[in-house]
Amino acid sequence: MEVIDVRPELLGDGFRSTARLRVKEGLKGDLQPDDLVEVRLLSGLGSDGKFHQNGGEPVVVPGLPASLMAGSRWFMLLSEGVRAEQALRLGKTLPSSDRRLFAILGAWPVLGGEIAETHTEPGLGRLDQVRRELAPVNAAFVRASRRLGKPLMRRIVGLK
Repeated sequence: MEVIDVRPELLGDGFRSTARLRVKEGLKGDLQPDDLVEVRLLSGLGSDGKFHQNGGEPVVVPGLPASLMAGSRWFMLLSEGVRAEQALRLGKTLPSSDRRLFAILGAWPVLGGEIAETHTEPGLGRLDQVRRELAPVNAAFVRASRRLGKPLMRRIVGLK
């Protein structure tokens, strides 16, 4: 995924910001290269006027190491369902919208061919190795989804 921008956006769902990203490569799920994705972040300016940074998310303050700066590239695990679950946990409801919004399950910066460490997680290693390891997993999900006649899971991994 490549970051386009991060903007403050209070939608009443408990999240504070939205990051717009472009898919560079999908390893699992239904997103395709060049698709635009909107990811909701708990981090950002709250209705209290204070800045909040969630420890499990990439840093949203531009200029800091491993921050979601425009042009930076990320390996991400995303979920639409986790966003709804998080909103419920916060006592919020999801507003009606035709936008497809995701939440982050995990995010690592991609530097060259490496999926680098973050302030909370170790790096995942070489991108080409992770790509090879995930290919049979994605193929199994595709086969199962075809058998069931519906997507088995809508989580995606975007990178490069």
